[in-house]
Amino acid sequence: MKITNFKQMAALPLAAALALLPACSRESGHEEHGHEAEGAEGHSCAGEAKPGEKKICKEHDVPLEECGICKPEGLAKLKPGESSKLRLASPDSAALAGVQVAQSESGTAKDAIECYAEIAFDQNRLARIVAPVSGILESVEADLGGKVDEKQSVARLWSASIADAASKAVLTRQTVERERKLRAQKVSSEKDLQEAEAASQAANQQLQTLGFTPEQIAAMDNRTRESVLLPLRAPFAGEIVERSAVRGAMVEAGKPLFTVVDCSTMWAFASVPESALLRVRVGQEVELRLEALPEHVFKGKVTWIASEVDDRTRMARVRVEVPNPDRLLKANLFAKARILLPGNPNAVLVPDSAIQRVEGNLMVFVQKGPDLFDARAVRLGARFDGKVELVEGLKAGESVVTAHGYPLKSQLLISHLGAGCADD
Repeated sequence: MKITNFKQMAALPLAAALALLPACSRESGHEEHGHEAEGAEGHSCAGEAKPGEKKICKEHDVPLEECGICKPEGLAKLKPGESSKLRLASPDSAALAGVQVAQSESGTAKDAIECYAEIAFDQNRLARIVAPVSGILESVEADLGGKVDEKQSVARLWSASIADAASKAVLTRQTVERERKLRAQKVSSEKDLQEAEAASQAANQQLQTLGFTPEQIAAMDNRTRESVLLPLRAPFAGEIVERSAVRGAMVEAGKPLFTVVDCSTMWAFASVPESALLRVRVGQEVELRLEALPEHVFKGKVTWIASEVDDRTRMARVRVEVPNPDRLLKANLFAKARILLPGNPNAVLVPDSAIQRVEGNLMVFVQKGPDLFDARAVRLGARFDGKVELVEGLKAGESVVTAHGYPLKSQLLISHLGAGCADD
């Protein structure tokens, strides 16, 4: 692309116009730009240099080998810390284009491992309420989604084996009372009383194992069926998340009837790539963000790291314990997790908007003067909260372009289109 008059330039966007204004064009004449005839050195912008000094680009007044406009092919070869010079048309060009500059900061980089996680119930706060013996459900007292308190009855079970155990407990208790009277009258021996007490204690223990309280056992008699209905109780306060219990149904021993969960704490299982696994430690803080709840950031800690890596995904499971006081987290939700790592306390930080990609290189524009900028290659570190850590290539306190840097990038790229110092 060649610009031959100012009408063509006026039709271009401001960014492109700024880029083209100082460009060396062979069509405007060598004498007007102070060019010398191209010689053995191969570049017409170069002024004469004394022995040991760098040749200067006479058009842009920077060392020729560092001129990003005249030597655009060098941009892709820059290593972190190296730069090309960029001269604008005038000291006002950056301000007219809205280029914003700020100093890079020194602070603590919040490095993190980013991965995906799945929310699950805390297995230490989950319990399945089962029938201890086969029997018939006489009543169901809790429903799906209902809140229950610790030791609250959720159903009542009748069973022939429970009835037999209750009858045995009643009979052995009566035997103990009789033996005590006989012993007081010195009719029976101490041994008979001790054997009766042992049998009664064993019968009571069997009922307690099934779930009866000592008060319920003491109130049992042979007169009512209700006295031998076994209450199935919640082991702790929580929410019923599963229910298969139906009144009147015959159930088998060990069959789960309810699942109760305390949702005040949840687990998140993060899938961590094997390349990052050695940086994860138990106790590290984790941030979780859910697409369904974008305004919330849930915080937890790593409590367990798997001892194996999945042979297909090359990921390892990491368990995170997350407080859930508002009950916003639900099982099986997906989340984006950030496992926070110890950060560099003396990191060089710039806004994300300061980073530009030019010719495949990550760069920042460092202001050296009102119309002079360094297009400097950098190496990035952690990204967080709209900031990025520069591991290499920039020092704290240097002035970098933080917004509206596209005009500067355009000036570098447009030289590839023929507006730089190129032969006709």
